[in-house]
Amino acid sequence: MEQLKSGDLTAAKQTFERLVDEAPDIAVARIGLGQVYYQEKDYRLALDMFQEALKLEPNSAMAIALSARTREQMGDTENALLEYEQASELDPSFGFPQMRISQLFAKEKDYDESIRRLRETLDHNPQQIRVRMMLADVMEKSGDTAAAKAELEWILEMEPDNLAALNKLAQTALNERDFAAARSHFERAVELAPDKAGPQFGYGIACASLGDHLAALAAFTEVQRMNPNLAPVALRIADAHMALKQPEEALRALHEAPKRVRNSTAAHKRIGDIYFTMGRYAQAVEEYRAAVLHQPELVERDPELKLLLEGGGHPEVLAKKVQEKLAVVPDDLDGGMADARSSRLRRLGVLRGRLGQTS
Repeated sequence: MEQLKSGDLTAAKQTFERLVDEAPDIAVARIGLGQVYYQEKDYRLALDMFQEALKLEPNSAMAIALSARTREQMGDTENALLEYEQASELDPSFGFPQMRISQLFAKEKDYDESIRRLRETLDHNPQQIRVRMMLADVMEKSGDTAAAKAELEWILEMEPDNLAALNKLAQTALNERDFAAARSHFERAVELAPDKAGPQFGYGIACASLGDHLAALAAFTEVQRMNPNLAPVALRIADAHMALKQPEEALRALHEAPKRVRNSTAAHKRIGDIYFTMGRYAQAVEEYRAAVLHQPELVERDPELKLLLEGGGHPEVLAKKVQEKLAVVPDDLDGGMADARSSRLRRLGVLRGRLGQTS
């Protein structure tokens, strides 16, 4: 099993095939070989192995649960559910079957039943961290944030260094605008995983939200060092510089960002704001125009934007009017880029339709 856990499928396959030949009456050998086939995505052979194991040990909860998982992958959800139920009845403390059943109910948005299943498993073994993590996730999806937080805090009581629970609790605090709590949780997560960009980025957002822009700048700079191509970081660094009244450094951060960041609605909007702050209104208007060109939906939402940018006028007055209109645009870099891409695809679709009509 160690070979299987380490991902050495070739060695694991050879070992289990030998065990099947040498000890054909041992179910665990067929269970192991079935798991190899499953990881190789050969689901038919995997299912055959689990079924053979069940002929040898009809009450093996493990074999039944793995058979159910394989059926689920093959699209046989109905029989998968039946086998998950059977495995759970044979061993109520075995969390995996109930977790899978819970996921299937959550997928259908039946959160009450999903939560009930997970609680049943915890009744038999309250210390199952993975089950509690899933319970917290389902509770959050159901809208019961307070209960989700309670589960995460319970997990941290059992495992103070559980990074997943810390990150989840920190993100929840961030969503609730409890920035002090978010900062505390993210800070602990950074201590546990200093090489991971996610906690560092969250810590920077929490610090910026609390007005500690120096700490935010240090955090975002570290994230950029770890992952230079992470799109939102350059924007956050620019924001931190602007909060510290360092417009030149903010411009430099954006000019040195990857091309896909520099050439986005969010970046052009920010650069325009920086130029506006510096009193360089004509350049601000140019950047605002670029922001609008990269996201045509802005004009669809507010046709006056197009009239303003085409009409001209005194740069300072024009820049101020356009800036006020762009201030209500959601500041989501990836979302903006996705909107621009979808708009281009729609225009291409219209063009292809016209070409098809003329051909």
